[in-house]
Amino acid sequence: VRHPLLNSLITYKHIEILFLLRSRISIEINKLLSVCHTIFIFNRVITCNKITKISII
Repeated sequence: VRHPLLNSLITYKHIEILFLLRSRISIEINKLLSVCHTIFIFNRVITCNKITKISII
């Protein structure tokens, strides 16, 4: 069974690059991506897991 993230690696990489350009906490986002589902809407990324809920505008 494939991990769902494998189907979205390109999307996640684009988000990662975006934050490397736009945000100091890109590293934290990158860490969270390995365990979270991320919804990318325009300039917003909402990353959530069981413990953490982060909203960036």
